[in-house]
Formats: sequence, structure tokens, C-alpha cells
Amino acid sequence: MSNNQSQNQLARAVDWEDALAVLDVCDNVQGSVVSVAGAADIALSLLTKSFRSLTVVASNQTERMLFELKFRAIQSLHPDNVYNLLGIHPGGRRVFVYHQLREVLSEEARLWWDRYEDTIREGVIESGQQERRHQRFKRWMNRLRLNVEKIPINSLRQHKRWALLEPLLPQIIDVRSNETFWQDDNPYAHMLLHQQWNVDALQSGVLSLSYEGMQSIQHSNMELLMVTGSLTGWMDTETSEAFSVLYLGSLADLSQTQNIGPNFWIQVSNRLSDSGKVLCWARTQPATSSVRWQKYEGRVRSVHSGVLWIGERLQSRH
Repeated sequence: MSNNQSQNQLARAVDWEDALAVLDVCDNVQGSVVSVAGAADIALSLLTKSFRSLTVVASNQTERMLFELKFRAIQSLHPDNVYNLLGIHPGGRRVFVYHQLREVLSEEARLWWDRYEDTIREGVIESGQQERRHQRFKRWMNRLRLNVEKIPINSLRQHKRWALLEPLLPQIIDVRSNETFWQDDNPYAHMLLHQQWNVDALQSGVLSLSYEGMQSIQHSNMELLMVTGSLTGWMDTETSEAFSVLYLGSLADLSQTQNIGPNFWIQVSNRLSDSGKVLCWARTQPATSSVRWQKYEGRVRSVHSGVLWIGERLQSRH
């Protein structure tokens, strides 16, 4: 895939929201779950739970192909080769590892990734629009000589040169610039600030790309269904099964492909079981009277989207 084509279709190559917060809400939940594909990381993390089934809805072919690449890599490769393939490790073996993996991909995915092999060579993990903005941020860090290998994150925010950069953060990367994010133990902050991907930070940050998470995904027996199309289109055409969890990801991302108006929230409410939950990330409470909302009260380490909102049906099914 040329990088331009990839960027146009892929909002993010990594889910920068906190999967551990999502899984905390899903703890002890049974039944069927639906998730947007996003960059695949949180959708894959849901496979570490004990739901009956998981349906992943990709808004376009690029999202679907990224999900399959990550999923099959985790299933089939040693974790270090997963890191090689995705571009977390420095270049040199990425295409070689891809050719080890390609035979377990679907025919559609093989043909697609064969066409876009340059993206694997250059680093899949940096191919999204959001990651391109992160690269701009890192260039500013270099210009200001703010070396995170030498300056702890907590101290970084007190540095006089950081004061020149912090006002630009909303424009450069749309990051939540607050005290809870900029802490030394936040793996998402480490991944954002380092000039290369930090495998150690992945172990406590992106669950699906941690050693423990990949092992759990490999052993998952959950029924998995992958579909491509709009979430509203899927809700219109699929069966009337009620779901225990409907994970929407970032509402800002979702709004680029969906009309998130009153009808959307009515559809969402109608697809939930009586005790079901809809989860989404947004800066402010979603504007709808079809769902009862509350904030997630645990610690959140999301980079971009702020608050995890938990919604419930207002009326029971009859």
C-alpha cells in the first residue's frame, strides 16, 4: 500500500485508548460482544475474556486487513516476530517475517498485503494518520533537544523548553495534556515520547501486543466473526440478537464514518441486552436521551479521547 493510500483510510495503526479500562468494565460479563475494528488492539484484547462470541465491524477494507494481519501474526508467530512484522523492532526482517506469515492469511488478505508490502517494509505501526502526527511531535522534541532517555516524564513537564511545546500539543497530536497522563508509570506516555517503540512499555500498555496478552489470544476459543461496512448498516441488516457489550471506540473517529444522531443511539440501545453495556470514548458525555450514561471511575491512561463512558438501556425488553 502506498503510504498516502494507507493514511487516507487508516485513522490509527494503534489503539491509543486504554484496553485495561475497557476490560475492567467487561469483567464477569458473559454473552456476545460487538466491537468496532479500529486499529484492532482493543478488539483483539476482548479475546482475552470469556465471552461467547465476538463480532468485529471494520469500517473499510484497510481496517479489516490490519485486524487480520495482527490477529494471524499473534496466532502464528513468536512475539518477537510479531514485533518485527509490525515495525516495533527496527527494520531489516519485516518483509521476511511477512512471507513466513502470508500462507495463514486469507486469500483476500494475501493479495491485499502483497500489493502493499511497502507498508510492512516501512513499518505498519506508523502507517495511520494519528501516528504521522506523532512523528511531527517527535520532530519537535528533537528540535528542542528534549531527550526522554535523559529526562524523566515528570521532570520533562517542568523543563523550560517543554513550555514552548506544550501549548502546541492539541494542534500537533490532540493529546490530553494533564497531570494524570504525564506520569512516569504511564506506558502510553512512554510510547508517545520515545523516538522508537518501547517493547517494555507495550507490556503494560497495549494488552494485545504484550507477551501475556498475545499468549491469551492464542489460547482463545471464542467464536470470532469479522465483517466490513458501517456499524449502522450492520445493525440494520443483522439479526435481532441482543449483545452484552457494544464497544464503539472513539466517538471522534466513529463520527468520520457514521452519522451519530438520535437514530444511531436508538439502534445501539435496541441491540443491547437488558443488562448490556455500550462503551465509548469521548471528551464529554454523548448527547442522547436513548442511553443512560456514567463515567468510568477507574484510572484511565488513554492518550487522545479522555473519558470512557458506560451506557445502559433505559427500558427493559418485553
